[in-house]
Amino acid sequence: MTTIATTRQTPSVIRAVRAELVKLHNNTAPITVTVLPFIMCGLVTVASMTSPYTSRPINAWLDTAASMISFWSVLLPFFVALTTALLASTEHNNNMWKHLFALPISRRSIYVSKQIIAIALFGLSQLVVIGSVILAGLILRSLKPDYGFDVAIPLADLLGMAAMTWLASWLIISLHLWMAVRFASFGPAIGFGLLAFLLNTLIAQRSDWWPRLFPWSLPANFFASGLDRMLNGSPIKWEVAATSIAISVIGSLVAMLLAAWETSRRDVEK
Repeated sequence: MTTIATTRQTPSVIRAVRAELVKLHNNTAPITVTVLPFIMCGLVTVASMTSPYTSRPINAWLDTAASMISFWSVLLPFFVALTTALLASTEHNNNMWKHLFALPISRRSIYVSKQIIAIALFGLSQLVVIGSVILAGLILRSLKPDYGFDVAIPLADLLGMAAMTWLASWLIISLHLWMAVRFASFGPAIGFGLLAFLLNTLIAQRSDWWPRLFPWSLPANFFASGLDRMLNGSPIKWEVAATSIAISVIGSLVAMLLAAWETSRRDVEK
Protein backbone atom coordinates (compact mmCIF):
# COMPACT_ATOMS: atom_id res chain seq x y z
CA MET A 1 0.00 0.00 0.00
CA THR A 2 2.82 2.37 0.80
CA THR A 3 4.37 1.75 -2.61
CA ILE A 4 1.08 2.42 -4.38
CA ALA A 5 0.54 5.63 -2.42
CA THR A 6 4.06 6.83 -3.16
CA THR A 7 3.61 6.10 -6.87
CA ARG A 8 0.40 8.08 -6.97
CA GLN A 9 2.09 11.03 -5.27
CA THR A 10 4.94 11.04 -7.80
CA PRO A 11 4.36 13.62 -10.56
CA SER A 12 3.12 11.97 -13.73
CA VAL A 13 5.93 13.46 -15.83
CA ILE A 14 8.57 11.85 -13.59
CA ARG A 15 6.82 8.48 -13.82
CA ALA A 16 6.65 8.83 -17.59
CA VAL A 17 10.35 9.72 -17.78
CA ARG A 18 11.21 6.62 -15.75
CA ALA A 19 9.19 4.51 -18.17
CA GLU A 20 11.02 6.08 -21.12
CA LEU A 21 14.37 5.27 -19.54
CA VAL A 22 13.34 1.64 -19.23
CA LYS A 23 12.28 1.55 -22.89
CA LEU A 24 15.69 2.90 -23.93
CA HIS A 25 17.21 -0.46 -22.97
CA ASN A 26 15.70 -1.97 -26.12
CA ASN A 27 16.17 1.09 -28.31
CA THR A 28 19.14 1.98 -30.52
CA ALA A 29 18.79 5.74 -29.98
CA PRO A 30 21.46 5.88 -27.21
CA ILE A 31 23.90 4.06 -29.49
CA THR A 32 23.09 6.46 -32.33
CA VAL A 33 23.81 9.59 -30.27
CA THR A 34 27.17 8.24 -29.11
CA VAL A 35 28.56 6.35 -32.08
CA LEU A 36 27.69 8.70 -34.94
CA PRO A 37 29.28 11.89 -33.49
CA PHE A 38 32.36 9.90 -32.49
CA ILE A 39 32.74 8.56 -36.04
CA MET A 40 32.26 12.06 -37.49
CA CYS A 41 34.90 13.53 -35.18
CA GLY A 42 37.23 10.65 -36.02
CA LEU A 43 36.97 11.42 -39.72
CA VAL A 44 37.68 15.10 -39.06
CA THR A 45 40.71 14.13 -36.96
CA VAL A 46 42.08 11.89 -39.71
CA ALA A 47 41.66 14.73 -42.20
CA SER A 48 43.55 17.08 -39.87
CA MET A 49 46.35 14.55 -39.42
CA THR A 50 46.87 14.03 -43.15
CA SER A 51 46.36 17.57 -44.46
CA PRO A 52 49.01 20.29 -44.37
CA TYR A 53 48.39 23.58 -42.59
CA THR A 54 49.81 26.98 -43.31
CA SER A 55 49.54 28.85 -40.02
CA ARG A 56 49.16 28.18 -36.31
CA PRO A 57 45.54 28.74 -35.12
CA ILE A 58 44.72 31.41 -32.56
CA ASN A 59 43.55 28.76 -30.07
CA ALA A 60 43.92 25.21 -31.31
CA TRP A 61 41.54 23.69 -28.76
CA LEU A 62 38.71 26.17 -29.27
CA ASP A 63 39.16 26.36 -33.03
CA THR A 64 39.06 22.58 -33.35
CA ALA A 65 35.98 22.38 -31.11
CA ALA A 66 34.24 25.09 -33.13
CA SER A 67 35.02 23.33 -36.39
CA MET A 68 33.80 19.94 -35.19
CA ILE A 69 30.64 21.32 -33.55
CA SER A 70 29.84 23.40 -36.64
CA PHE A 71 30.26 20.39 -38.91
CA TRP A 72 28.16 18.26 -36.59
CA SER A 73 25.45 20.95 -36.54
CA VAL A 74 25.17 20.80 -40.32
CA LEU A 75 24.30 17.10 -40.00
CA LEU A 76 21.77 17.67 -37.21
CA PRO A 77 18.63 17.61 -39.43
CA PHE A 78 19.33 13.99 -40.37
CA PHE A 79 20.68 13.02 -36.97
CA VAL A 80 17.75 14.50 -35.04
CA ALA A 81 15.20 13.08 -37.48
CA LEU A 82 16.67 9.59 -37.12
CA THR A 83 17.00 9.66 -33.34
CA THR A 84 13.51 11.05 -32.64
CA ALA A 85 12.02 8.52 -35.06
CA LEU A 86 13.79 5.76 -33.11
CA LEU A 87 12.38 7.12 -29.83
CA ALA A 88 8.84 6.92 -31.19
CA SER A 89 9.36 3.61 -33.00
CA THR A 90 8.70 1.52 -29.86
CA GLU A 91 5.11 2.75 -29.68
CA HIS A 92 4.54 2.78 -33.44
CA ASN A 93 5.95 -0.69 -34.10
CA ASN A 94 4.07 -2.39 -31.26
CA ASN A 95 0.82 -0.41 -31.60
CA MET A 96 1.23 0.86 -28.04
CA TRP A 97 -0.17 4.38 -28.35
CA LYS A 98 -3.75 3.30 -27.62
CA HIS A 99 -2.57 1.29 -24.62
CA LEU A 100 -0.46 4.15 -23.28
CA PHE A 101 -3.27 6.67 -23.64
CA ALA A 102 -5.59 4.35 -21.70
CA LEU A 103 -3.30 4.37 -18.66
CA PRO A 104 -4.06 6.63 -15.66
CA ILE A 105 -1.50 9.21 -16.76
CA SER A 106 -2.07 12.24 -18.93
CA ARG A 107 -1.16 12.17 -22.60
CA ARG A 108 0.67 15.45 -22.12
CA SER A 109 2.96 13.84 -19.55
CA ILE A 110 3.73 10.99 -21.93
CA TYR A 111 4.68 13.42 -24.70
CA VAL A 112 6.68 15.77 -22.44
CA SER A 113 8.65 12.81 -21.09
CA LYS A 114 9.70 11.87 -24.63
CA GLN A 115 10.91 15.41 -25.25
CA ILE A 116 12.89 15.41 -22.01
CA ILE A 117 14.59 12.15 -23.02
CA ALA A 118 15.26 13.42 -26.55
CA ILE A 119 16.87 16.63 -25.27
CA ALA A 120 18.94 14.65 -22.75
CA LEU A 121 20.18 12.28 -25.48
CA PHE A 122 21.35 15.18 -27.60
CA GLY A 123 23.09 16.65 -24.59
CA LEU A 124 24.93 13.34 -24.39
CA SER A 125 25.88 13.61 -28.06
CA GLN A 126 27.44 17.02 -27.41
CA LEU A 127 29.52 15.52 -24.60
CA VAL A 128 30.69 12.84 -27.03
CA VAL A 129 31.75 15.57 -29.48
CA ILE A 130 33.73 17.38 -26.77
CA GLY A 131 35.31 14.11 -25.66
CA SER A 132 36.27 13.46 -29.28
CA VAL A 133 37.79 16.95 -29.52
CA ILE A 134 39.95 16.27 -26.47
CA LEU A 135 41.03 12.89 -27.83
CA ALA A 136 41.81 14.43 -31.24
CA GLY A 137 43.79 17.23 -29.60
CA LEU A 138 45.88 14.79 -27.60
CA ILE A 139 46.61 12.79 -30.75
CA LEU A 140 47.51 15.91 -32.73
CA ARG A 141 49.65 17.13 -29.81
CA SER A 142 51.98 14.20 -30.35
CA LEU A 143 51.84 14.19 -34.15
CA LYS A 144 51.95 17.96 -34.73
CA PRO A 145 53.50 19.49 -31.60
CA ASP A 146 53.72 22.97 -33.14
CA TYR A 147 50.00 23.16 -33.91
CA GLY A 148 49.04 24.61 -30.51
CA PHE A 149 47.66 21.68 -28.52
CA ASP A 150 50.57 21.77 -26.09
CA VAL A 151 48.71 24.23 -23.83
CA ALA A 152 46.33 23.17 -21.06
CA ILE A 153 42.94 21.86 -22.18
CA PRO A 154 40.32 24.65 -21.69
CA LEU A 155 37.71 22.20 -20.43
CA ALA A 156 35.33 24.87 -19.12
CA ASP A 157 35.35 26.71 -22.46
CA LEU A 158 34.81 23.48 -24.40
CA LEU A 159 31.87 22.48 -22.21
CA GLY A 160 30.45 25.99 -22.57
CA MET A 161 30.56 25.74 -26.35
CA ALA A 162 28.85 22.35 -26.21
CA ALA A 163 26.18 23.68 -23.84
CA MET A 164 25.40 26.64 -26.10
CA THR A 165 25.09 24.39 -29.14
CA TRP A 166 22.88 22.00 -27.18
CA LEU A 167 20.53 24.79 -26.08
CA ALA A 168 20.42 26.16 -29.62
CA SER A 169 19.28 22.75 -30.91
CA TRP A 170 16.23 22.40 -28.64
CA LEU A 171 13.83 23.83 -31.21
CA ILE A 172 15.03 21.36 -33.87
CA ILE A 173 14.53 18.49 -31.44
CA SER A 174 11.01 19.65 -30.60
CA LEU A 175 9.93 19.96 -34.21
CA HIS A 176 11.34 16.60 -35.27
CA LEU A 177 9.94 14.80 -32.22
CA TRP A 178 6.49 16.14 -33.07
CA MET A 179 6.83 14.70 -36.58
CA ALA A 180 8.12 11.37 -35.25
CA VAL A 181 5.23 10.96 -32.82
CA ARG A 182 2.62 12.12 -35.31
CA PHE A 183 3.60 9.75 -38.15
CA ALA A 184 4.30 6.04 -37.76
CA SER A 185 6.44 5.84 -40.90
CA PHE A 186 10.07 6.96 -40.99
CA GLY A 187 9.38 8.61 -44.35
CA PRO A 188 7.82 11.91 -43.19
CA ALA A 189 10.40 12.36 -40.42
CA ILE A 190 13.39 11.73 -42.69
CA GLY A 191 11.82 13.78 -45.50
CA PHE A 192 11.31 16.65 -43.08
CA GLY A 193 14.99 16.47 -42.14
CA LEU A 194 16.05 16.41 -45.79
CA LEU A 195 13.92 19.45 -46.57
CA ALA A 196 15.41 21.32 -43.61
CA PHE A 197 18.92 20.39 -44.73
CA LEU A 198 18.30 21.63 -48.28
CA LEU A 199 16.80 24.91 -47.08
CA ASN A 200 19.67 25.40 -44.70
CA THR A 201 22.19 24.75 -47.46
CA LEU A 202 20.56 26.68 -50.31
CA ILE A 203 19.04 29.64 -48.50
CA ALA A 204 20.42 30.10 -44.99
CA GLN A 205 24.05 30.38 -46.08
CA ARG A 206 23.21 33.14 -48.59
CA SER A 207 21.36 35.44 -46.23
CA ASP A 208 22.37 37.63 -43.31
CA TRP A 209 19.12 37.35 -41.35
CA TRP A 210 17.81 33.87 -42.27
CA PRO A 211 20.40 31.93 -40.19
CA ARG A 212 19.35 33.92 -37.12
CA LEU A 213 15.73 32.79 -37.46
CA PHE A 214 15.78 29.45 -39.27
CA PRO A 215 15.67 26.73 -36.55
CA TRP A 216 18.15 24.40 -38.28
CA SER A 217 20.75 27.18 -38.57
CA LEU A 218 20.66 28.18 -34.90
CA PRO A 219 23.16 25.61 -33.49
CA ALA A 220 25.99 26.72 -35.79
CA ASN A 221 25.33 30.31 -36.81
CA PHE A 222 27.16 31.87 -33.85
CA PHE A 223 30.52 30.26 -34.61
CA ALA A 224 32.88 32.74 -36.28
CA SER A 225 35.04 31.69 -39.20
CA GLY A 226 37.75 33.07 -41.41
CA LEU A 227 38.31 36.81 -41.10
CA ASP A 228 35.67 37.20 -38.37
CA ARG A 229 37.55 34.80 -36.14
CA MET A 230 40.87 36.55 -36.83
CA LEU A 231 39.43 39.97 -35.98
CA ASN A 232 37.50 38.90 -32.87
CA GLY A 233 40.09 36.47 -31.54
CA SER A 234 37.26 34.16 -30.52
CA PRO A 235 35.33 31.42 -32.30
CA ILE A 236 32.07 32.63 -30.72
CA LYS A 237 29.89 35.56 -31.80
CA TRP A 238 28.35 36.14 -28.39
CA GLU A 239 25.47 38.42 -29.33
CA VAL A 240 24.35 35.98 -32.02
CA ALA A 241 24.68 33.07 -29.58
CA ALA A 242 22.40 34.77 -27.05
CA THR A 243 19.72 35.40 -29.69
CA SER A 244 19.95 31.88 -31.09
CA ILE A 245 19.68 30.25 -27.67
CA ALA A 246 16.71 32.43 -26.69
CA ILE A 247 14.84 31.62 -29.91
CA SER A 248 15.60 27.92 -29.58
CA VAL A 249 14.65 27.48 -25.92
CA ILE A 250 11.49 29.58 -26.08
CA GLY A 251 10.48 28.08 -29.43
CA SER A 252 11.02 24.55 -28.14
CA LEU A 253 8.78 25.15 -25.14
CA VAL A 254 6.04 26.55 -27.39
CA ALA A 255 6.39 23.65 -29.83
CA MET A 256 6.31 21.14 -26.97
CA LEU A 257 3.13 22.62 -25.52
CA LEU A 258 1.43 22.67 -28.92
CA ALA A 259 2.52 19.13 -29.71
CA ALA A 260 1.41 17.84 -26.31
CA TRP A 261 -1.96 19.54 -26.77
CA GLU A 262 -2.35 18.08 -30.27
CA THR A 263 -1.38 14.62 -29.02
CA SER A 264 -3.87 14.80 -26.17
CA ARG A 265 -6.71 15.55 -28.60
CA ARG A 266 -5.76 13.19 -31.41
CA ASP A 267 -7.73 10.00 -31.98
CA VAL A 268 -5.61 6.88 -31.93
CA GLU A 269 -6.72 4.35 -34.50
CA LYS A 270 -4.41 1.53 -33.47
